[in-house]
Amino acid sequence: MDDHNIIDRGFHRPRTEAEESEFQLLKLDAANAVFHIRNARITLFVLAAIWGIIAAATLFTGGEAKNEIESAFNNAISFTAIFLSVVFGISAWLARKKPVVCLTVGLVLFALLFVVNTLQSFSILGFLLGAVVVYLLLQGFMHALKIKTIIQAANTMGATEAEIFEV
Repeated sequence: MDDHNIIDRGFHRPRTEAEESEFQLLKLDAANAVFHIRNARITLFVLAAIWGIIAAATLFTGGEAKNEIESAFNNAISFTAIFLSVVFGISAWLARKKPVVCLTVGLVLFALLFVVNTLQSFSILGFLLGAVVVYLLLQGFMHALKIKTIIQAANTMGATEAEIFEV
């Protein structure tokens, strides 16, 4: 493995076996964390696509409203679905740069939707699918928090962030 800096003045020394072993464990932890963040990010993209399809379906297949209340209800559903699609899409897109913030937004928003849906109309399949989505988002969030500690541990070892996340 390459040498790393002891001091910022450019002095180098090779890592000991114990340091190299710890460095490799950090790399494995980082790869595992990136895997879980990627899964949560994909989940957010899927949620954005689903809400986009719901928005398109309610906008284009709503038909003629019978009264103003039904028209307002259809518009509210459409705009809510558009809003959720945009928020989940932006969260997924930005999760690579700011995973903690984006996964928090996605997790809180989906958890609220999940609770409201479960209280409103309970179905086993809906509950299980929602629980899987919450699990994936929660795992991504927890590993996004773990990335910070991995980077700090790497810096104390004299390794750079690029060394930790290289494949």
